[in-house]
Amino acid sequence: SIGEVMVHSTKQRFVNGEAPDGSKWQENSALTLSRKTGSDPLVGDGKALSTGIYYDASSERLLIGSPQEYAAVQQFGASKHEFGKALWGDIPARPFLGISDSDKHAIEQLIQEHLAGFL
Repeated sequence: SIGEVMVHSTKQRFVNGEAPDGSKWQENSALTLSRKTGSDPLVGDGKALSTGIYYDASSERLLIGSPQEYAAVQQFGASKHEFGKALWGDIPARPFLGISDSDKHAIEQLIQEHLAGFL
Protein backbone atom coordinates (compact mmCIF):
# COMPACT_ATOMS: atom_id res chain seq x y z
CA SER A 1 0.00 0.00 0.00
CA ILE A 2 2.85 2.39 0.78
CA GLY A 3 4.40 1.65 -2.61
CA GLU A 4 1.14 2.52 -4.38
CA VAL A 5 0.85 5.79 -2.43
CA MET A 6 4.44 6.72 -3.27
CA VAL A 7 4.07 5.92 -6.97
CA HIS A 8 0.95 8.10 -7.16
CA SER A 9 2.62 10.91 -5.22
CA THR A 10 5.76 10.78 -7.37
CA LYS A 11 3.77 10.87 -10.62
CA GLN A 12 1.81 13.85 -9.27
CA ARG A 13 5.09 15.77 -8.89
CA PHE A 14 5.43 15.79 -12.67
CA VAL A 15 1.98 17.38 -12.93
CA ASN A 16 2.80 19.96 -10.24
CA GLY A 17 6.41 20.51 -11.35
CA GLU A 18 7.75 20.34 -7.83
CA ALA A 19 10.16 18.44 -5.61
CA PRO A 20 9.14 16.42 -2.56
CA ASP A 21 9.95 19.44 -0.37
CA GLY A 22 7.44 21.53 -2.34
CA SER A 23 10.00 23.68 -4.17
CA LYS A 24 9.24 24.36 -7.83
CA TRP A 25 11.48 22.81 -10.46
CA GLN A 26 13.57 25.15 -12.57
CA GLU A 27 11.96 25.89 -15.92
CA ASN A 28 13.41 24.41 -19.10
CA SER A 29 16.04 26.45 -20.91
CA ALA A 30 15.29 28.04 -24.28
CA LEU A 31 17.52 25.41 -25.92
CA THR A 32 15.58 22.56 -24.32
CA LEU A 33 12.27 24.14 -25.31
CA SER A 34 13.47 24.36 -28.92
CA ARG A 35 14.14 20.60 -28.93
CA LYS A 36 10.86 19.31 -27.52
CA THR A 37 7.13 19.80 -27.65
CA GLY A 38 5.55 21.11 -24.48
CA SER A 39 7.21 23.16 -21.79
CA ASP A 40 6.85 21.06 -18.64
CA PRO A 41 10.20 20.22 -17.02
CA LEU A 42 10.93 16.46 -16.95
CA VAL A 43 8.01 15.63 -19.23
CA GLY A 44 9.43 14.67 -22.59
CA ASP A 45 7.61 13.79 -25.77
CA GLY A 46 7.42 10.10 -24.81
CA LYS A 47 6.53 10.81 -21.16
CA ALA A 48 8.57 7.75 -20.15
CA LEU A 49 9.97 9.27 -16.97
CA SER A 50 6.75 10.89 -15.79
CA THR A 51 4.67 7.75 -16.30
CA GLY A 52 7.26 5.05 -15.60
CA ILE A 53 7.55 5.19 -11.82
CA TYR A 54 7.53 1.81 -10.07
CA TYR A 55 8.06 0.28 -6.67
CA ASP A 56 9.65 -2.93 -5.48
CA ALA A 57 8.60 -4.11 -2.03
CA SER A 58 9.86 -6.87 0.21
CA SER A 59 9.48 -7.62 3.89
CA GLU A 60 12.60 -5.51 4.55
CA ARG A 61 12.46 -2.55 2.16
CA LEU A 62 10.54 -0.48 -0.33
CA LEU A 63 12.25 0.98 -3.39
CA ILE A 64 10.69 3.65 -5.60
CA GLY A 65 12.25 4.62 -8.90
CA SER A 66 12.37 4.70 -12.66
CA PRO A 67 14.09 2.33 -15.09
CA GLN A 68 14.99 5.25 -17.37
CA GLU A 69 18.77 5.64 -17.73
CA TYR A 70 18.53 9.43 -17.43
CA ALA A 71 16.47 9.44 -14.22
CA ALA A 72 19.50 10.07 -12.00
CA VAL A 73 20.56 13.05 -14.11
CA GLN A 74 17.11 14.55 -13.69
CA GLN A 75 17.02 13.80 -9.94
CA PHE A 76 20.51 15.11 -9.12
CA GLY A 77 21.39 17.34 -12.08
CA ALA A 78 24.50 17.19 -14.27
CA SER A 79 26.88 19.56 -15.96
CA LYS A 80 27.89 19.51 -19.60
CA HIS A 81 31.47 19.63 -18.32
CA GLU A 82 30.97 16.20 -16.67
CA PHE A 83 29.18 14.52 -19.56
CA GLY A 84 30.45 16.39 -22.61
CA LYS A 85 28.54 15.84 -25.84
CA ALA A 86 26.00 13.59 -24.10
CA LEU A 87 24.31 16.78 -22.84
CA TRP A 88 23.46 19.90 -24.83
CA GLY A 89 23.73 21.99 -21.67
CA ASP A 90 23.79 21.86 -17.90
CA ILE A 91 20.84 20.01 -16.36
CA PRO A 92 19.60 21.43 -13.06
CA ALA A 93 18.56 19.01 -10.34
CA ARG A 94 14.81 18.48 -10.36
CA PRO A 95 14.17 15.99 -7.54
CA PHE A 96 11.10 13.87 -8.13
CA LEU A 97 11.93 10.98 -5.79
CA GLY A 98 11.60 11.39 -2.06
CA ILE A 99 9.07 11.64 0.72
CA SER A 100 7.04 14.80 1.19
CA ASP A 101 5.32 15.85 4.42
CA SER A 102 2.05 14.70 2.88
CA ASP A 103 3.63 11.34 2.02
CA LYS A 104 4.84 10.97 5.61
CA HIS A 105 1.34 11.55 6.88
CA ALA A 106 -0.16 9.03 4.43
CA ILE A 107 2.49 6.43 5.34
CA GLU A 108 1.86 6.93 9.05
CA GLN A 109 -1.88 6.45 8.48
CA LEU A 110 -1.30 3.23 6.55
CA ILE A 111 0.98 1.87 9.27
CA GLN A 112 -1.51 2.78 11.99
CA GLU A 113 -4.33 1.07 10.08
CA HIS A 114 -2.18 -2.01 9.57
CA LEU A 115 -1.16 -2.21 13.23
CA ALA A 116 -4.75 -1.66 14.36
CA GLY A 117 -5.59 -4.92 12.65
CA PHE A 118 -3.39 -6.74 15.20
CA LEU A 119 -5.10 -5.29 18.28
